[in-house]
Amino acid sequence: MQYTGVSEERGGEGKMRKVVVAVSGGFDPLHADHIKLFREAKKLGDKLVVILNTDEWLLKKRNFVFMPFDQRKEILEAIRYVDEVVPQIDKDMTVAETLRLIKPHIFVKSGDRTLDTLPKAEVKVCDELGIAVRYVDTGEIRVHSSWLLNRVKNEYQTRIEKPWGYEDILSNSSNELVKRIFIKRGQRTSLHYHEKRREVLICIQGEGFIKVDSKDYTVYPMFSIKIDPYILHRIYAKTDMLWIEVSDGHPNDIVRKLDDYGRV
Repeated sequence: MQYTGVSEERGGEGKMRKVVVAVSGGFDPLHADHIKLFREAKKLGDKLVVILNTDEWLLKKRNFVFMPFDQRKEILEAIRYVDEVVPQIDKDMTVAETLRLIKPHIFVKSGDRTLDTLPKAEVKVCDELGIAVRYVDTGEIRVHSSWLLNRVKNEYQTRIEKPWGYEDILSNSSNELVKRIFIKRGQRTSLHYHEKRREVLICIQGEGFIKVDSKDYTVYPMFSIKIDPYILHRIYAKTDMLWIEVSDGHPNDIVRKLDDYGRV
């Protein structure tokens, strides 16, 4: 595989133009602690590159894929802290050869990885290429992807009836909010935006459309989209639809502009 992206950030004759920082993971699904990792890692350099584990890696690790690679890559590329997403090329459970390929200046780990638990192959490559390894402390770990998926599989904590269906609150804290959203066939949510909340919407079941600002997207299972503050959006259900919504909290942050049920 020929790659001419990240490594070009290193200048010739020992000079370096930009400090390139790399992080790696499956990010399946993405959650608030991942965003904090990206934010803190970006502070260490000029360019943040995410090494994204493949679907094959996820299958080896836990026997299933929640969101396919292309969907995860698209979401990551929409995050403001992320400058580039690079696919993992390794055939084992490490990213050693991918690190060798892109040659970042700093490799950042967090969550359930520490300097003492890095795979030996990754440590070897970092030593050979002079890649500094840094551990970013994101504070108390609130949620892991595996925990998130287990909660989705289990019973909901709280059900909130809506005129178009219902919401199951799977997790709610000051820093993260996870919902399972059911929209009945032929119904639609209000046209609304959030002043503070950032969210990722993932369609699990059904077909329909989502309006984001002035653009309409056709929705199908495993469709996902990131919604930033002040972005108007509305979901139309062609069939019964089931969604997972992952956001950074603010459960009451909603400003409705149009609504079929008089809630404006």
